[in-house]
Amino acid sequence: MSNKTSPIPFQWPPIPFAAPENAPLLHDLKTWPMYFGSIESGSKTFEIRRSDRTFSIGDYLKLSEYNPHDEVYTGRFIFRRIVYMLLGVEAEFFGLKPGFCVLGLAPVTGRLVLLEGGGYQEQFTAGDLCPVCAKPLVFGKGYDANRDEPGQAPAVYCRFCLLDYPVDWERLSQD
Repeated sequence: MSNKTSPIPFQWPPIPFAAPENAPLLHDLKTWPMYFGSIESGSKTFEIRRSDRTFSIGDYLKLSEYNPHDEVYTGRFIFRRIVYMLLGVEAEFFGLKPGFCVLGLAPVTGRLVLLEGGGYQEQFTAGDLCPVCAKPLVFGKGYDANRDEPGQAPAVYCRFCLLDYPVDWERLSQD
């Protein structure tokens, strides 16, 4: 047996989906149209925000397009996952004002599901993109981080990263 480690920043909770204490949160944020389009296209992969929330790596952002001139939401929104944070003294060293942070963002490729007791989890089905390498996920026996051979339980997994992901049983049953 090899001792592989997963590059995913948090562990997925087992079925039934009960939220652990450190379950990822969903932060609902306004985003101006000039920035929203760049984030949506993938050319802007970060946000500079006030550090007035409990942002954590692994949390999700719901970025809602907001027109500040008319003070209205446009109805468009996108989801992103926080994969990096620069805050505090380190952020100030690079010129950010105190109380601000930089959030590194990655697309949400699965479906966000609210867990019992709070928190969110990204769930996947075959064809969704792997959050690590962006290759299509497949449905099969899957891999376990502690084994080199396929596991026994059905799973959605990445053939390139050899990582299992939580199965979106609701979407799978609709196919």
